[in-house]
Amino acid sequence: MTTSSTQPARVKGVFFDLGGTLYTYHGMPGRSGKLLLKAAEQMGIKAQPEAIGKAYQEANQKVAIAYGKKDYYLHADLFRDVFVQFCTALGGNFTAKIWEDYQSHHEQAVIDTLVLRNDCRSTLQALKDQGLYLCIASNIDQQMLQALVDRDQLDGLFDDWTSSEEANSCKPHGDFFDYTLKKSDLGAADILFVGDSPEHDILGGHTAGMKTALIAEPGVVAPLQSGKKTVAPDYKIDALSDLLMIMT
Repeated sequence: MTTSSTQPARVKGVFFDLGGTLYTYHGMPGRSGKLLLKAAEQMGIKAQPEAIGKAYQEANQKVAIAYGKKDYYLHADLFRDVFVQFCTALGGNFTAKIWEDYQSHHEQAVIDTLVLRNDCRSTLQALKDQGLYLCIASNIDQQMLQALVDRDQLDGLFDDWTSSEEANSCKPHGDFFDYTLKKSDLGAADILFVGDSPEHDILGGHTAGMKTALIAEPGVVAPLQSGKKTVAPDYKIDALSDLLMIMT
């Protein structure tokens, strides 16, 4: 853990990003392999898994840059645009039928690959025992967020959770942070925002007046980075449990 300040965080609440923060992204690569292979076959394209993976990666990167600059979007739209670009990159023709077949399984595949970090529950419980307000603040559609909260029984650890769909705004846009702050009934200076995205979580939280902590995951780059200039976080952590040292 590194910090830009010698003083511990004096906060009343901690806001957490979801993917790459509470949940590890290590299961994400390959999550859609079989679904993409089936889609290629439906388009009449015979391709090796390496070619399919490359086409999907190129599509993902292209769409991610465009969406990273938006103030608001739904992941349902992002996933669809990535799939359209994938079809184009592979030399196939996108059809509504092929998309429906893919979509019906893709969202669940994403949810299934998201696994809580090993120290997530114990860290959250320790923070909760300190009387801190805990909130999930994620650029994710409401249905997916609620599915994860329900599956992993997070309702007992968090005071609230907010999706970008509920806020009608995406990080790093200020409206998203204003919305979450209003729900918490706390001031921006009372909050430590923890996330893996320099552009969305750190820049957005800093601009809103919050303290920030950037969590790193070896070998993983936060999605939807558009290359915009960001700011240094107040803290850099390697594990969620590092937060307990910050709070002492």
